[in-house]
Amino acid sequence: MIQQLVDAGVTVSIGHTDATYEQSLAAIANGISHMTHCCNAMRPLHHRELGPLGAAVESSDVFGEIIADGFHVHPVMLDILIRLLGPERVIIITDAQAGAGLIDAEFEFAGQPAHNVDGVARLTDGTITGSVLTMDQALRNVLASSHLSLSEAVGMFTWNPARSVKIAQNRGLSGYNRLCHRGMANARRNTAIASQRHLFQQMLFYGVATKSK
Repeated sequence: MIQQLVDAGVTVSIGHTDATYEQSLAAIANGISHMTHCCNAMRPLHHRELGPLGAAVESSDVFGEIIADGFHVHPVMLDILIRLLGPERVIIITDAQAGAGLIDAEFEFAGQPAHNVDGVARLTDGTITGSVLTMDQALRNVLASSHLSLSEAVGMFTWNPARSVKIAQNRGLSGYNRLCHRGMANARRNTAIASQRHLFQQMLFYGVATKSK
């Protein structure tokens, strides 16, 4: 199945799994090149049983997603994962739900009521369900928790996701790293503009500016 999907041009991911290190390596050998939500709902990295995380670290063609809200993955673990995989293989995501960016909001997730409780999306039983993280806050979290430069951090939000799904030839570039080689006239580009404090200011959609925040 994995090989059929890869042959059809699909990026196949492993995640939320109890697979062993050996099983994960076998899946990667069959074509898996992406890991969903590193550390979350998967067999942990153990010194005797490396699990899927160990297999991903050892496989140079695998990208790893990290939810950078500080709750799904401890900030220090975020930095450890970046050091293990290298910033060229990490993809920072939000896993955001409908309550993203709102304070103490109530929203619905998969037909169940959910709440933003102190910055964490939770079901009524307390289970974490996605996040309420925004991309600009995720960038600030990464810069605060890791050893990375701004250019390296931004690449994990832009260039790496595009490379993972094989659209990097015309997507995923940014002004902090490789955007300028095509010039700002490229109408296919959607560009985020941030302040020096990395606060979101404005979006350009196909070259058209939205209202400033």
